[in-house]
Amino acid sequence: SGPIDALEQFLVHISLHSSDVFGIENADAMSSCVIDCFDVIADASESYSELISPWYGEETFDDTNLPFERALQVVSVNLLVAELRFKRCECNDSGDHFNDGVKLDFIVPNLMQCISVMSSRYDAASNDQIAIILELKCRYHWLASTYYTWLGHRCNDISVSKDADDLSLEYLDVCLEVLSEFQQLCGEQSIKTPHLVSPDNQHGSHWASLSVDVLVNYKQYLLSTAVVSKNRQAFHNISCQLKEGLTPDIEPLSITEDQKIELSSLGAELVNRYKAGKEQSREKTEELFNDFILAHGAHLVSENNDERISHDWEVAISASNGKDVWGNVWSAIPSTKTESIDQISSTLLSNPSIMQVLSCSLLLSEGDTQPLLSIYSQLISFALESRARILQSSTADRTEKGNIMLLASKYFVDKLTDKMSKAPSEVHQELDDDIDEQTLHRIIQLYQNTFSVEHEIQTEEANDQSRKYVARCELFHSASRLVFAVRQCRGLSTEIKHSVESIYFVGLVKAFVQGKIEFASLITSVSDKRLKTWQTQLNNKASKICFIANELAELMSKCTTCIDSEGNARVSHLMKSLVGLGDDGHDQNESLDIAPLAQFSESLLWFWKFMNNRIDATSPSENAVKDRLLVSVCAAMIALCGSPGVSVDFASSISARKYIPTNSDYFDSDNSVNGVFLPDVSVESDLQHSKRTLTRKYCQLTQCISLVFEFSEKAASRGGCYPSSQHGPFLSLVAVRTLSNMADEIFTLFSEDMWNEEWPYGARECGSTLDSVLSKAYSSIYGFSLTGQAQNSDSSKCYAPESIMAAAQLFRSVKRVYNKHNRRSPPTKAFETMEMALPVVEENAVSKAIRGYMFDADKDVDTVRFSRVDTPTGFPEWVFYEAQSGIGASNEASSCVEILRRGICRELAKCPISHIGSDEPEEGNEGLSEERESTQRYELSLGRKFRAVIDDLSYDPRNIENWMVLSECLGFKADIICDRLVRENDPYDTSDFCPPMKPAKSLAATSLDELHEIQSSAYTRRNWHPFIGKDLSAYMQYPWSNLNSLRDCSKHVESSLSPASESGHESDLQIWREIESIFEKGEYTSWANAWAGMFVTALRTMRMKALRVARYLAKKKLGKMHPSEVCEDIGTALYGDLMASTVYGFPMQRMSNHEKRAIAEGTKYYFEEAIELSKSVDYASDSKTESWEVQFMIGKCCEKIASTLREEIYPTDDCEKKRIYETMMTEAIQNYSAALGDAQKVEKAGGGQDNKNGGSSHGSREVLYRLHATRFKVLLSAIRQAADDFGLAEIEACHISSTSWFDDSNKLQTSDDDVRLKTWDLYVDCVQGLASCRKGISYFHRAAYRLAQALLWAPAFHDPRFCFHEGSIESIPPFKRGRISELDKDSFPECAANVIGSLFDKKRSHLVAVWVTTSAAPPPFEVLNDSVRKYDALRLKYIKAFIDTMVLCKRRDKIETFLSWAVSSSQDIPGFYEASAMTFQGGNPGNSLLSGSGFLTKVQRAAMIALAKMVLQDLALMKKDGINEKARKLLKDDFKLSHNLFLRLNSTPEEILRAAHSNMSLDEVVAFCRCYMSIQSDRINDSINLDDNIDDATMLSSLLEGAAEKAKEMFPTKKNKLKTLKRQAEDPVMS
Repeated sequence: SGPIDALEQFLVHISLHSSDVFGIENADAMSSCVIDCFDVIADASESYSELISPWYGEETFDDTNLPFERALQVVSVNLLVAELRFKRCECNDSGDHFNDGVKLDFIVPNLMQCISVMSSRYDAASNDQIAIILELKCRYHWLASTYYTWLGHRCNDISVSKDADDLSLEYLDVCLEVLSEFQQLCGEQSIKTPHLVSPDNQHGSHWASLSVDVLVNYKQYLLSTAVVSKNRQAFHNISCQLKEGLTPDIEPLSITEDQKIELSSLGAELVNRYKAGKEQSREKTEELFNDFILAHGAHLVSENNDERISHDWEVAISASNGKDVWGNVWSAIPSTKTESIDQISSTLLSNPSIMQVLSCSLLLSEGDTQPLLSIYSQLISFALESRARILQSSTADRTEKGNIMLLASKYFVDKLTDKMSKAPSEVHQELDDDIDEQTLHRIIQLYQNTFSVEHEIQTEEANDQSRKYVARCELFHSASRLVFAVRQCRGLSTEIKHSVESIYFVGLVKAFVQGKIEFASLITSVSDKRLKTWQTQLNNKASKICFIANELAELMSKCTTCIDSEGNARVSHLMKSLVGLGDDGHDQNESLDIAPLAQFSESLLWFWKFMNNRIDATSPSENAVKDRLLVSVCAAMIALCGSPGVSVDFASSISARKYIPTNSDYFDSDNSVNGVFLPDVSVESDLQHSKRTLTRKYCQLTQCISLVFEFSEKAASRGGCYPSSQHGPFLSLVAVRTLSNMADEIFTLFSEDMWNEEWPYGARECGSTLDSVLSKAYSSIYGFSLTGQAQNSDSSKCYAPESIMAAAQLFRSVKRVYNKHNRRSPPTKAFETMEMALPVVEENAVSKAIRGYMFDADKDVDTVRFSRVDTPTGFPEWVFYEAQSGIGASNEASSCVEILRRGICRELAKCPISHIGSDEPEEGNEGLSEERESTQRYELSLGRKFRAVIDDLSYDPRNIENWMVLSECLGFKADIICDRLVRENDPYDTSDFCPPMKPAKSLAATSLDELHEIQSSAYTRRNWHPFIGKDLSAYMQYPWSNLNSLRDCSKHVESSLSPASESGHESDLQIWREIESIFEKGEYTSWANAWAGMFVTALRTMRMKALRVARYLAKKKLGKMHPSEVCEDIGTALYGDLMASTVYGFPMQRMSNHEKRAIAEGTKYYFEEAIELSKSVDYASDSKTESWEVQFMIGKCCEKIASTLREEIYPTDDCEKKRIYETMMTEAIQNYSAALGDAQKVEKAGGGQDNKNGGSSHGSREVLYRLHATRFKVLLSAIRQAADDFGLAEIEACHISSTSWFDDSNKLQTSDDDVRLKTWDLYVDCVQGLASCRKGISYFHRAAYRLAQALLWAPAFHDPRFCFHEGSIESIPPFKRGRISELDKDSFPECAANVIGSLFDKKRSHLVAVWVTTSAAPPPFEVLNDSVRKYDALRLKYIKAFIDTMVLCKRRDKIETFLSWAVSSSQDIPGFYEASAMTFQGGNPGNSLLSGSGFLTKVQRAAMIALAKMVLQDLALMKKDGINEKARKLLKDDFKLSHNLFLRLNSTPEEILRAAHSNMSLDEVVAFCRCYMSIQSDRINDSINLDDNIDDATMLSSLLEGAAEKAKEMFPTKKNKLKTLKRQAEDPVMS
């Protein structure tokens, strides 16, 4: 008991003299000593167990059981220990704080009872004793007041917290009363309490001593603190009211005006309390921060994960709401009204933190949230300062506590960043305050400092696998996002942005240098590199280096050195801050700290050597780290090269000394580079020397960048977690920024315009190197090559330039590479990429006028086609006279955007159509066939080209070439669609090629006026519509080949339609519904064709508009093109409308003679105008029009006109007036004859062309053929006339045909009086002319066809009275047929077969010897023939002629052989489109021959029908002659043939019946059935006809199945033959 007694006496002594003891001793040490003594005494006491809070002495006492001295000791000891325990709770520095709080819960109330007992002894006590009691009483009430304040702030129950605050104020009032008594009694103004002072939490005058003034001030603090409890309670009440009426699934949250006012008041009170001011005390920020940690500290540790977001802050800030990093704790302090509503609806808001109340109140009341920025910055600073103090302590859990402080600061940094990025306009006012700008600086500096210190803590955190500690890089992530947000604030001044960037940059450089030291130390350490610990440290340090290098490269590449107009280098603010330069430049007397820059450069070079080291043995981890560092370090090196000028001429001026060039000055290949800035004298000025030095630096830095980029080129396309990743691969992006800025500054340095297409003399070699590296970098980003190298980029990603300036720099680079010395065309994708960066602007007046003219949907298409006036109808001529500024640097008034926009328009307009287009797959291509997909790409390319040309025309409407290109785009798309439509009009007529057995004679019995009237009435279009819609742009915008896109076009057109009818006609909406009904029926082919007709008409109408504008400009001499060329193109376009004699639009229909003649007359007018203008000398440019080519087309126009008036009545003998037919045909032949003469002259002079391989490029031979073919057709038309008109027709034909002769000797054979003999002479002359064409070119397909036709008609020309084609050659006398060498066979069909058969001499994929050949400058006739539809029409005509000829010759084997060729031939395009549209998907079609009508289907059906008819002829002959063995063998062969033909139909009985009911020829089926029935009955059956006695699918199916089984039995394949033999072996009857 002795030591315990001594210890107890020691404790009592200290308690009774606490102010004296703690005044001279260390307060913290003495406090610990007192509490430990108390615990030892309590543990030794037998009165109290561990379950009861320790208490010294008697727990209760009254007036009788305890002397005053003992009571004084008990109260003094317990009060001192209670005070010290409370101080430990407040400081949170050590000890079991929960147990301390529990003990205080017992001690404080018990002390109250003891003090009350002692106070009752005032009457018996002396003044000294009363003074002691008053001092203890005052100290107790002070302890109770502060204890209940602390308890209320930590309580989770709002009502209890408010009661505690009220109780605290009551105790404080009592304390003031007791202190006043003490002052009156003792005369002292204060009670000293040095034991309550703590350097961490409890500091200030109210802890060191108790006085009235101090306590009154503290009371004011408590009253303000009570505001928090009051507001918290009020907010809780409001949130409960709102939560009761919250039904988010039904209706949004509704806040009344009164609630908004109350919430606004709550928020304002809290803002006034916590927002920083010049007199702001630290306690309030501490109070706010501790409240936040108490409520959310645990969630910060569990939910933080910075790895969830990208390093690309622009993407991260715009796409992230903070939950990606912090999870649900992010919404604990709401940033939006929606988050506030979520908080109210959450049960977690039963006891909201102060920050929750503050944020929710401001957001829900829609008040000003700007003060949150200042509060966030206060909390960040406090958290980082508190962390620093915690880490300096020696407590075991300091790392964990410091981590919570770090996480809290990071949380509020992210909140600050989010606030600045979401409401940048609000930030301006807040950051104008110097305090906040300094706070930002402090935040960034404190964050960066944590990167370079606390090594033991970093090691502890690095070994943590549970993410208990925040990673080092995550701190920089938050600071980096904050800096980015500051840079993005539009309302901030440039000075503030530069200030924040600079301090961040300097910190990054220091961290990079320190990181290099640590990294190098780790690499060179003797640690076992196989250990996971070493590898983890290496990866962590590499991550740190990568992040810092990325940030440095990002900053430096955006802030490079600039050259002013005087040639001085303006170093960026980053470099100025690094070397100590001020914003105003550098004074020569000013000291310059270049150590950080040198250390930074040395660190980069160390990493460069580390990555280049391939000699020393390295571990796999080091190799992986090298590859990881490659992009970041190389990007930083390249970016650093963009900041020359930091150390230029900081020495004394050199102007006074003589300049002596050295070899080191020759840094460029241009020999005179050293004299670029030299004056005539030998001494140069400071400015000239500075320019020379800068030029040298730029050249050297360009070489440096070239070496670095070449080394790292393999990673140039590497994506990943890098800054600005949405703009492209980081390394290439940094190289592009740096080199592009250097290029601009080089031009400025040489005082030349940066838009120039050639580098300044003196920097060309440097510029060439620079552009070469730029081209590689651009290839890695955008995927196009400027120098021919292979593409390095990921084609699956599409990047746009990051700014208008970047797009302009790309444009200038492309123009420099493809300057006037480079004949190659720049890649179109480059300009399309630039276009992506341009802002959307409203169209100018010129553009609107041009588009309005082109897209006007006026239905009067004939006005556009047939108008012959010079001024285009409806075109705004004023656009030609608007002042248009040019493109280029000379136009200083134009902005960079405008110059760039015009330049892109001009370049895209000049690019070839085939180069325009995106490589990206289009939407809606699923299941699309390869053919349709490729056609769609071409249509889209045409659309892009069209838009590019129109855009360029808005700047230069006088550009005739663009108007011509516009017409070409429209014409090409129209031709694409026409080439994919199945031709309804058959180009071949059997009765025209072969003389029929019973020819139908035509009669011309209508007067010219009547004929015009009849044709005009037939031309009236009552139910025809050229197109629908109010804007024709849709027909160019949407591809027709993709049915999904066509569906979108249909919907687009519908959206612009109105139900109102125009001019009494059916409204467009009604037409649209009619077409839509076709789609709804599932008739997709018909639906697509309906739209195709309107597409073609709309496109051709717009094409004619463009051509008419070009004609106007050319004739007005407003352009550089000769008007004859434009007129020639107009004539060619119009003549193209005549092809296939089809009127497009809806519905498509056969062209009437009236319209055909009108188009032909218009075509003839423009061709004649072209010849007339080509001879004019009024135009400066030379005409490229070949007159003979145009004359040739005029002849064809005359033919078209004459063909429409063939039915005009012949004039009587007493009438000298000629028929229009004779006049026009005569004119046609005269034009052909003149064209032939001119063409032969051109060819003799060495011009012209004569293709020997087929096609339509035969020069004068083509004209020769056309001349004599036309003469032959005139004669043929005459001999086919009826007897009443025959004589007049023959005379007319002789007049026309005798205009020109092939061989003049032929016209001397007979006199003009004998018309019959003259007709034969003319016929012979025509045949000889045609034969000469074929002899000259064996593959002249037109001559072969026409010559075969002429040979078949030879008997008719000999004697028109009987026309048969099976007669012997002897029917023509030898003296007549001897003049025709081709009549050398036994019959006329065999003679014809010998000629037409030359086109089918061997198997070809295209079946017939016809090719499409296009010359470099095709004439109009070749242009018209260079189309799929014309090619297919010619092939079909020749094939049918060949088949008919073989039928006449009874060469069944030839037809069967040809059929085998046709079956193996590829599908034709129109047939493919027709079949593939049936399923709407546009995939590969089926194979039924009855469901299609394309070229290949028609060819196969023609051959099959011919063979079937030959079978039917055999059956008819057998029925007539009877059946014998020879007939049975023939019947068997016919049955086999008809079975094969039936199988080739590949059709079901239902399809066959439908075809029969639609009057389709089904000779194959009839022949098959008849042969089967004839074999079954052993007699010829010719009674089966599908249209008479078989009208049921079941009956037909049974018949066809029986016939098929019989065919399998008679003609088994190897598989079927084995089955047949097996059946025969089992069945004796069959045997």
